Amino acid sequence: MRRSILIPLLSVIVSIACSQTDKHSNDTILPSSVKDSIVFIIDDSSDTPPSNSYNINLYYHDTLGYGHPFTIFNRQTAIFLNAPSFFIRADDWQTPFLVYPGEQIHIRYSNTGDIYMYVKGNAQRSAELNFFPKLIRETNNLSYAFKSMPYLSAVSTKDSLAGAEKKISAIFLQRMNMLQQESNDLSNRFSQIATNAIRSAALYDSLVLYWNNRSLLGSKELQEKITGQLTNINALRFQPFIFNTKLLGAYSSALLTGSPHYLIHDSSSVLKMYRAIHMHMTGPGKDFLLTRLLLDAYNKAIPIAPKTLQEYYTVCENEVYRNLISARLTEADAISAGKKNGNNLRAGDGKTIEDLYDVMARHKGRLILIDFWASWCIPCRAEMPYAAVLKEKYREKPVSFLYISIDEDTENWLKAAAHEKLDKNNSYLLLHRDNAPFAKQYGISSIPRYMLFDKEGKVLMADAPRPSDTALINAIDRFLK
Repeated sequence: MRRSILIPLLSVIVSIACSQTDKHSNDTILPSSVKDSIVFIIDDSSDTPPSNSYNINLYYHDTLGYGHPFTIFNRQTAIFLNAPSFFIRADDWQTPFLVYPGEQIHIRYSNTGDIYMYVKGNAQRSAELNFFPKLIRETNNLSYAFKSMPYLSAVSTKDSLAGAEKKISAIFLQRMNMLQQESNDLSNRFSQIATNAIRSAALYDSLVLYWNNRSLLGSKELQEKITGQLTNINALRFQPFIFNTKLLGAYSSALLTGSPHYLIHDSSSVLKMYRAIHMHMTGPGKDFLLTRLLLDAYNKAIPIAPKTLQEYYTVCENEVYRNLISARLTEADAISAGKKNGNNLRAGDGKTIEDLYDVMARHKGRLILIDFWASWCIPCRAEMPYAAVLKEKYREKPVSFLYISIDEDTENWLKAAAHEKLDKNNSYLLLHRDNAPFAKQYGISSIPRYMLFDKEGKVLMADAPRPSDTALINAIDRFLK
């Protein structure tokens, strides 16, 4: 069975996980070129679903708070990830599991749908993986996208509202007490992350409670309740994990409108949100919020005032964030400057923007094999050594090899391309892949994907064999005649 990865149409910063099966077994083969990987391994003692597909649905968030789905289908499933992240089950309980790059996470699975995660030979990490499931079983959800907490509902009196506030405080104290009781089995790093998550969840609950009771409070008292949380929120040490980033996003929205769910929709709303964040927030959390705001505007094609952008570069102290915004807006300017059909590629120098068909035209008179791949795609990168052998085989023949990444992150693409020793002159990044006409026309919905074109640039094989398959050599030899 061929290993491939479906590409969801999501406008995100870090591309999503991959799941795959090996041609000859259920084991995933991790190429040595992929260092920052996490492997989920379902124990042999686990129940086997009747469909032979586990379908453990999870999701995780990158360091800018953008969400990505991830499904464990088989006994071994791998994901490229270069930062710690919470993987959250996509069910009513939304149980989070904190995982780190380089780990092999074992899963004990039952047909009831229950899972238990652990790291073999590491009692501390196993205890950490089991902490949040235990916490949620005893205190209910930390996150609740799929259901609401009854104690956050609208009430009819101020006394009832005060009772709900006490309920939030009681749950917070119960969770902190559980963390303290487990502390001997947990690392200091994990305890700090868990503390931040618990505090963030309590503050977020307060914002939801106040918004749901806005009619009871009235606009003035609602705003007082919201601003009253400012000291607590700014006192939280910023951590790029979903509970903290979700709280910060909700709070900046609440400052502006009272609603923790407010979304920007035009340049005016962007400017108002920017001002609210700039005025009230501090430190790394402020840098995060301003950057996320500008990225959201970029993703929604909302113009950003030059004055606002200039101020951002002065105010934001995080160089990585500043470089990210600069790269995104440079890309947008280059595209709007005259790239006509939307099949825009970033060239291997990391700067130049070119049109796909212009690139192909430079190879007229030669067969062209296009390799669609991504830095996080393990099967893609497993094929790279075979592609290198193929390229050497046809070095004296009129055959060109083009590599087009569908990464969302330019830096990840450039690093992976350099690691795989791809020729910069033939290595590209597809921009705005969700809207690229070429990707839509030929259904580039899973990778790795290979396409073979004739010497006039016409499609010979829209879904060519992989470099590891001798059928590709046979096809190239046939079309060269």
